[in-house]
Amino acid sequence: LIFDGCKDLSDKGLEDLSCQGMQQIKALTCLHLSFENCDKITDEGLKSLCLKGIRNFSQISSLYFNFRRFVQDGTNFADLEESKYQGFKSLGEGLQQLRQLTSLHLNFENCHFTTDEGLESLSSKGIRNFSQLRSLYLNFGRCFSHKIHFEEPKCQGLKRLGEELQQLRQLTSLHLNFENCPYITDEGLEGLSSGLKQLRQLTSLHLNFGHCHYTTDGGLESLCLGLQKLLNLTSLGL
Repeated sequence: LIFDGCKDLSDKGLEDLSCQGMQQIKALTCLHLSFENCDKITDEGLKSLCLKGIRNFSQISSLYFNFRRFVQDGTNFADLEESKYQGFKSLGEGLQQLRQLTSLHLNFENCHFTTDEGLESLSSKGIRNFSQLRSLYLNFGRCFSHKIHFEEPKCQGLKRLGEELQQLRQLTSLHLNFENCPYITDEGLEGLSSGLKQLRQLTSLHLNFGHCHYTTDGGLESLCLGLQKLLNLTSLGL
């Protein structure tokens, strides 16, 4: 289902899709949903989709979500309330039943409702259960919340992702984009590196941490220690 650029599509549409459109399709094995640049969809719509829709499809092996936005300069993220960040945190809970997944593609580039806490939840509740996963694509480029500008970045999300990657022993392709994410730190890169060391079947790895201003030589050094263990790599992008 592709609804890219549908400016009037809102959270109600996603709730209807979750509660009425997909409820009875129990045999679904592949789900592709794209709502790129649908500005009226917020994390409330994502919450409905996760908790009322996809969590019921335990047979899914391939899942593709695209919520990429084109954010205009001057967008005032500080106007968002704390309650607006709860939907993204439900993503991990919605995905945790999909234990047959072999391919997961999530694109939330420029989605201002994503948070470090949400990534931590996605990792601890969702990704850790995907033991059969072979391909993982996560795009959180230029994703940030207003809280980041007033708090010291903790980077618990990337650290937790690194921990849970250790469970994905069948993974052959990994693509992570955190470009211009202000909560990425050396501590997070060290955590990611600890997970990379265990992915001995990995043949393709692409990492983007461009403009992550809290990273230093120490973070890159930690990452290199993880890369040394990936002897089967045939494709590497940094």
